[in-house]
Amino acid sequence: MISDWGVKVVKDMNGGSQLGEALRASRLNHVPPLTLEDIGSSDSAPRTWSHSHLSKVERGHEIPTPDLVEWYAEATGSDFVHLLALWELETGRKYVRPAKVGESASTWSLERLEMELDLRGENPTLTHTRDLIALQDADSYWLLYDTKEVIQNPDGYGVQVDLGGELELREALLDSTLEKAKVNLGRKVEKGSWHRIRVVHTLPGESIPPYLDFSLRSAQVREVLMTVRFGENKPIEMIRFAHVFAEEMDALLANPSDFSARQPEREQFKIDEYGTASTQFQFPQAGFHYGVVWVPRDTSSN
Repeated sequence: MISDWGVKVVKDMNGGSQLGEALRASRLNHVPPLTLEDIGSSDSAPRTWSHSHLSKVERGHEIPTPDLVEWYAEATGSDFVHLLALWELETGRKYVRPAKVGESASTWSLERLEMELDLRGENPTLTHTRDLIALQDADSYWLLYDTKEVIQNPDGYGVQVDLGGELELREALLDSTLEKAKVNLGRKVEKGSWHRIRVVHTLPGESIPPYLDFSLRSAQVREVLMTVRFGENKPIEMIRFAHVFAEEMDALLANPSDFSARQPEREQFKIDEYGTASTQFQFPQAGFHYGVVWVPRDTSSN
């Protein structure tokens, strides 16, 4: 689903990046010159960025997302094609503008996603609740999900729909850990109407990796809510991450506390007294990985 792009940072003579310098120049060359607050806090911006994040971007310490580059161009009247070329050179990636909803050939638009991983029982569950908008009349919905390591034990991996339809067909994709499933909605959902589907994945308890992540193929998703329930067996540490490239995931998961490649948005957050950790991702960008990773507590001596 995500290409294996490499990352190369193009440095200038002062140790920053050409893209960061170009973004800063576009801001200062505007008439009148703009501040970081003008860029990050404008009511016209598609989202807000912290001043510290924008400062790191302009100094070349962080690589911006494409939507931030586009917003700089729009806010400063600069040439987006030039800034985008620098972004592609710096990241080694080819940017493809996401299709607008009106231009999409897809049947559905995903507006909101809730993910809940419950590790408290003998058979852990992962629940996905999707809020969907029909882009054309439809009576079914196709799920695509990654079974990761649990594909080695297919008999212990169950999928059921408990809201919004019935599971009609489920099949694995050849030579991958992906599966797809068809949900019969039991009615026709008219174009422009809203529909909610809740899917419960039952996981083999002995093979749950210590992280939960997602990567979207569309820029239309408004928010993703993520919850992990540990119960009494709380992990040692819990870290939230965002804007991570696919090729950086292995390094991040291997050592989340010390991971420093490209300084993605990453922070440690607390687990409440009931063993529950929740976080929210607003307007996640297509093609990046987001999620949580934890350091399990060693229970081998118990």
